[in-house]
Amino acid sequence: MLKRKHVAAGSVGLVMCAAAAILVQQKVGETGFEPMCEGAFQEDAAQKLFPGNEVNSRRPRYGGVVGSHGLLTECKAVAEDKKRLATISIGTEATAPGVATQANQKPLATNATSAPLGAGWTGVLTVDGGTAAHATVVMNCRAKGREHILVNVKYDLAGTDTHFSQNAEERLRLAQATTVIARKADEKWKCHAGLGKEVRQAPTDMVMSAPKPLSQATGTCRSLRSIAREARKWGITKAIGTEAVAEVPAQDCLLVNEKDEKVYRLSALYGPLARGYSVGAIINGVPGKAGRDEETPGWAWSTARCHGTESASLFTAASLTPPFADYEDRLTVSADFERKLLDAFGSKLAEQHGCASPALP
Repeated sequence: MLKRKHVAAGSVGLVMCAAAAILVQQKVGETGFEPMCEGAFQEDAAQKLFPGNEVNSRRPRYGGVVGSHGLLTECKAVAEDKKRLATISIGTEATAPGVATQANQKPLATNATSAPLGAGWTGVLTVDGGTAAHATVVMNCRAKGREHILVNVKYDLAGTDTHFSQNAEERLRLAQATTVIARKADEKWKCHAGLGKEVRQAPTDMVMSAPKPLSQATGTCRSLRSIAREARKWGITKAIGTEAVAEVPAQDCLLVNEKDEKVYRLSALYGPLARGYSVGAIINGVPGKAGRDEETPGWAWSTARCHGTESASLFTAASLTPPFADYEDRLTVSADFERKLLDAFGSKLAEQHGCASPALP
């Protein structure tokens, strides 16, 4: 039985700021696990995230209240040895700007790319460096009066001898726990979404995957085969993609040069995450249907209207700074080729998600 010590305080808001937490310690029985996050985080999920550990739970006060900005509940759990920390946030589509930030979908000009959770879940796992990862599920509610419920679990490792990129078990642990939490949230808030099955295979970490020649690209990068010859003129010869599945809320493709440096990131966001990014983006903004940063080349975007919904998908192209290099050393391509990147990447994925062809800058 997983034991838990309880630390509780006040209400929660959307933006994360641990320094603002007000904590009041309250001991709970040593023989059971008291559910957290309105019952969405129970012992089955806790055992996956904190194997063999007692857990301290926290409900931090950030200045907002549950219900503001669509937040339904939020809680923190940390292993007694402080080597594992999980932050669980659950909300309606109104929380999308915050979730886009928490799930590291903003900014999109980094290597923190997303891979499908798998097993039919409408979610992704995003590795953010070696010791932090996020799993995000966007549930499409069938119940009247509610469109989506978003579940985001941020999982941090501290002082451990492992990290997410090298250890598939850690990624699987996070994916499984998040889907268990999502299932409980679906039941608690009567979303009645189409849910996936048990995740049995760890989501990939794109950054650690071996690149393939662009002319043989697969998955989310497959449609870029058509521009492989022209890409070579810009030094882009390879690509890293993930499985292209229609149910995920975010997709990525990394473009790689002859030195195996990742030089461009192509990203796609759908539904609430697309809207959330558009609302919350200050740096690397995406005003209008499409555009390109002319003052600082290396950032372009396009959108596509999706059938049967008021939402639009968002496609971006971002130049990446190579390791140990200056920002000015980034690869920047011409406006014409950036447009071709967005067209080749976005058109096929938009079609897969039931969206029209993207508007181009």
